[in-house]
Amino acid sequence: MAFLLSFSPGHFSDFSASVNQDSRAEGRGRVARIQRRLLIVEVEKRIIQYQTYVDQGLEKDAQCMLGLVLYTLDRLFHSVERHAKATGEWQCLKQDIIDLAKPGLETSYKLMVTSRMERMYDCLLPSVKRQ
Repeated sequence: MAFLLSFSPGHFSDFSASVNQDSRAEGRGRVARIQRRLLIVEVEKRIIQYQTYVDQGLEKDAQCMLGLVLYTLDRLFHSVERHAKATGEWQCLKQDIIDLAKPGLETSYKLMVTSRMERMYDCLLPSVKRQ
């Protein structure tokens, strides 16, 4: 509860907007893949915002943003698990998600990981449109 009380209004609107997308990311179709890719975009944005707060010495804001990073990674973890297991990608993808949760890793490395995730994992790639 104390964690939620430390949210600023901007953090809370980010949090509440992301809660509404959870169920759509877990499906199988094109929309679900798009939602899973958007979760990676959210992770990237929050990692960058976290680093900005750290650089500015805004410790409480950085802690709140780290919480949002972890929350978004948890959502990504649960939305891709079944699909990644089906494609045989789960062990590598799970390790990438765990690496993104480590606050001590360099931001540049984390952004490299998210970029790789968007390009490499079949469960995250956009589906091929049928003509």
